[in-house]
Amino acid sequence: MKGDFNMHHTPELTSHETPGTSSVTLPQNKRWLALPFRLIITAEAVLLFGQSVFAGQFLSGTFEALRTHRENANIAAIVMLVAGVAAVPLRWAKRGVLWEPLACLGLFGLIALQIALGEDHVFAIHVPLGVTIIVLAVLFAIYAWRPLPSAQRVVRTRSPASEDRT
Repeated sequence: MKGDFNMHHTPELTSHETPGTSSVTLPQNKRWLALPFRLIITAEAVLLFGQSVFAGQFLSGTFEALRTHRENANIAAIVMLVAGVAAVPLRWAKRGVLWEPLACLGLFGLIALQIALGEDHVFAIHVPLGVTIIVLAVLFAIYAWRPLPSAQRVVRTRSPASEDRT
């Protein structure tokens, strides 16, 4: 009967992958490499979200918040570089995925531009760029904490050929 499981045929093993995801997986014994990157990029998102809080405090009349805003921006830039360094072992473990370190470098460049725009009082670009940086950092942190595909996890599926034999 078509569609019934036939015990004489062994289903094919295929890797667990959803459409649009990378087939690059992190070997089980190297999955710990993701933890430093995850923690650092999460700290980065929190630091960058704090920038909006400090800017809001300054605009509300707490003028000391401007100094905190400036210092936090410099810390955020350094932490983004550290995140890029933490992403390099992931690239090696995944054997070729280069976008995480490049994304960290790109975000660092945007933060550096943001700092320069703030120092030059170009607020028409500084404010929307700041919002964009925060959104990108939060999305990057969400990406970092997604479940990692395992190279050892497989899903049993029936191939169309095995259904024809039943």
